[in-house]
Amino acid sequence: MKRSTVVQIQYCIIATGSTPIEIPNFKFSDRVLDSTGALDLKEIPEKMVVVGGGYIGIELGTAYANFGTEVTVLEGTKEILGTFEKQHKQPVKKGLKNKNVNVVTEAMAKGVEESEDGVKVTYEVNDKEETVEADYVLVTVGRRPNTDELGLEQVGIEVDDKGLIKIDKQCRTSVDNIYAIGDIVEGLPLAHKASYEGKICCGGHRR
Repeated sequence: MKRSTVVQIQYCIIATGSTPIEIPNFKFSDRVLDSTGALDLKEIPEKMVVVGGGYIGIELGTAYANFGTEVTVLEGTKEILGTFEKQHKQPVKKGLKNKNVNVVTEAMAKGVEESEDGVKVTYEVNDKEETVEADYVLVTVGRRPNTDELGLEQVGIEVDDKGLIKIDKQCRTSVDNIYAIGDIVEGLPLAHKASYEGKICCGGHRR
């Protein structure tokens, strides 16, 4: 029988983070990595495919390119770093070119074949099916907030249609003494953003 514990609090900060999104035909494994898996590798791959040209994929792809890895980025839209301004994208694109990173846009990842020592990734671009082989494939197509099993509705905390908790400028939820920060609220799921929000909400109850 499970035992429950009741804790009385005056204030609460919810910071349960997020989970990488797993796309069809790319089940996470030893060769199909999420961002955490890419950081845990014990070797520098000779070749790596990155599915997703957002800031996480570009950051990790660039890091491995700096180590000498041959990196191919597959992005489904017309541009990498889709949410960023043009003037910020240009130096990144130039840096990727200088590091010989192969960026393929409007490329839809279709599937992956795994072997003991590598992967073969199939993708579609310009209505043509292509393949690329590598040691690993890194999937960075977004993250999902960890809010589904918190029982937020039981205490009246409001969430949006993406599962993100609604907060005000002081990171206060719809329940006055409960705050939320990090990946479970609107904005980029980055550690320094969560740290800053933590400072905001820790002073936010002093009204």
